[in-house]
Amino acid sequence: MSSRGLEALAGMEYPGRVIIMGRDPSGDHGVVVYAITGRSPSSQARRLIYDGQETVRSQGTDPEGIKEGNERLLIYNCIRKFPDGLAVSNGTQTDLILETIEDLRDRGLHLAPTEILQRAFARPHVMAGIDLTSYEPDEPTFTTRISGCLMNGAALSMAKRAPDGTTEREYFEVPLSPGEGKLITTYAGANVDPLPSFRGEPLSVQLEGRSAEEQAEAIYNCLAPKDPQKDFRVAVAVAFSHLRTSQMEVSIINRHAGEG
Repeated sequence: MSSRGLEALAGMEYPGRVIIMGRDPSGDHGVVVYAITGRSPSSQARRLIYDGQETVRSQGTDPEGIKEGNERLLIYNCIRKFPDGLAVSNGTQTDLILETIEDLRDRGLHLAPTEILQRAFARPHVMAGIDLTSYEPDEPTFTTRISGCLMNGAALSMAKRAPDGTTEREYFEVPLSPGEGKLITTYAGANVDPLPSFRGEPLSVQLEGRSAEEQAEAIYNCLAPKDPQKDFRVAVAVAFSHLRTSQMEVSIINRHAGEG
């Protein structure tokens, strides 16, 4: 599958973690893409798995490699299905988004995706000493938390470190048109130290895959390096959610199979 239309992503040497939201060419499916690239052994020691029902999560492929990093930042639910949509993020905040949706609906509130994300991250939510509404505590990088919510509408959010050390949060409504998507990444794309955070509005991409499998292949190929010695790819997951039935189709490509 060609990576045509994905030039905004292909131009990044090291994007970090990647979220794309949009619609497939037919306009019948909402599309969520989650991709992992990694430089460190601990970040590379992962794969993505699908439980066959509602969750895509990261899993370690090398227990010793994972121990070199912070497991609480490496292992998490990436994509989760709810009755009429999908939530996605680069951390445990995926679960926080689902909890927020469930709480709102228990109270009879059906909010738009942007409002859901704003409610989810409105106040600190600390688990195991880590605030899921703030940037990651991986000094000196301070990785941005990126998240999204897809329903009949869609929204993306970023929680990044401001120059004074506080958390800067941004929310973006995503227009949904057939074959089009919006992209955010944790890093700006340069392979330098320290890694600069993604800045500005989400980038436009074309989603030409007519199935989750085709789109996953396009994203994975797009992330291929010009220098084979600098292949930072870890995994790509693509979820298609049918707008009428909410049936989910998932395709995953992992660079490392792992133990189990």
